[in-house]
Amino acid sequence: MPCLLKIKVIRARSLPVMDRQSSKADAYVEIRFANQYPLRTTIARKTLDPVWNESFRLEINDDAFLQNEPLEFRLLDYDSITANDLIGSVYIDLNS
Repeated sequence: MPCLLKIKVIRARSLPVMDRQSSKADAYVEIRFANQYPLRTTIARKTLDPVWNESFRLEINDDAFLQNEPLEFRLLDYDSITANDLIGSVYIDLNS
């Protein structure tokens, strides 16, 4: 049975310095579920305490996926020249 998962990314606090030039980070959150195309917040530039307050809706074709697949949040630092750097990640089990 299809279902809708509502997600809100609010903020992060006390991030590590990822850009030595500015002593800040250009952070964004990537949300992944069951190999679907990842959702992304906007980039919060030059801050160690980013605030997004962004909402997402994830349509899931089969609610059985909720029991088998975790929801993954990846916090990344945006880099325009090199690859983006992973700051941290968390997996949330939607089965419980």
